[in-house]
Amino acid sequence: MSELPVSVIVPVYNAGEYLSQCVESILGQTQKNIEIILVDDGSTDGSGKALDAYAGRDPRVRVIHKENGGLVSAWSAGAEASHGDYLCFVDSDDWIDADMIRTFLSHASKEGSRFREREIISGGFVIERESGRPQRKMSAAPPGEYTDERLQACIKEKILGYENRTMILSRCMKLISRDLILKNLRVCDRSLRMGEDLNIMAPAVLDAKRVVLLDCAPYHYRFVGGSMVHGYDAGMYDNIVRLRKRLETAVRERKTPGGMGMVRAEFMFLMLLELKNEIRRRDVSAKAAKESFAAAVRGSGMQELLVSYGDRISAPADRLLAFAARNPSGLRFYPVRFLFLHH
Repeated sequence: MSELPVSVIVPVYNAGEYLSQCVESILGQTQKNIEIILVDDGSTDGSGKALDAYAGRDPRVRVIHKENGGLVSAWSAGAEASHGDYLCFVDSDDWIDADMIRTFLSHASKEGSRFREREIISGGFVIERESGRPQRKMSAAPPGEYTDERLQACIKEKILGYENRTMILSRCMKLISRDLILKNLRVCDRSLRMGEDLNIMAPAVLDAKRVVLLDCAPYHYRFVGGSMVHGYDAGMYDNIVRLRKRLETAVRERKTPGGMGMVRAEFMFLMLLELKNEIRRRDVSAKAAKESFAAAVRGSGMQELLVSYGDRISAPADRLLAFAARNPSGLRFYPVRFLFLHH
């Protein structure tokens, strides 16, 4: 084991009331020999000073102050400055159980193993809502070790295009070999504002030589209500198209069997987000919203995608969107839009 087995990277922007719980959960890890990199992405609420205070209190903590550049820019800066064999990402409004890193590290390969620089150890996570019961989310593939043919058949060839991820593709709730992240950072599209984790993690999984899925959920994802979830995003479609190109390049360069079909199915699920974006917009008339919805359906080839992959959709809201997209007439669009705007 190297002197620094794990670097924990926390991107921080105006983290406010949640920062303390996040950082304290990392400082309190039972695995003491870790590097903690807190990246202040141009915060204006005093978060930067709070990070400096943590660095003054614990020598394991390093703080990077940078101009605001967005989430990818922040965690990338932390990854590039890290020294650990493995990277662990924690977002500043989330927190982790005290034994997460020790548990994950106990499943890592030994020094000198052929897997050491190309492996991912992943758990699940718990969605923590301000009201309501916590919800546990796990990868769809069974817990266990995946290498060689089993990794290829069970994970890599099913990594995209399914409603329930074979393997959760968040960069969080994992230990990831530093080499996997740095290699793919050089070619990832850092301008993406949606699907940022998919942008880095799908290629990283395709490059991995060993994946371990654990039957535990030690990462706590804070679901904060009142976010921008219902705001119209005029750039979402272009973002999705750029992400699709990135994923196509990834599967093509790695000669992934069935890779282009996986990306097409993934594009269908991403387009469901864009159709939801269009159907919920309130900045135009209902007629104009219908026209932009229909244009998105035509421009993306959504009807053909639904013929090929529509049977993979099971979430009720997405099935409603698919119903409207198969024939985006007023008879379907307006009732579905009413449901989305009032529920």
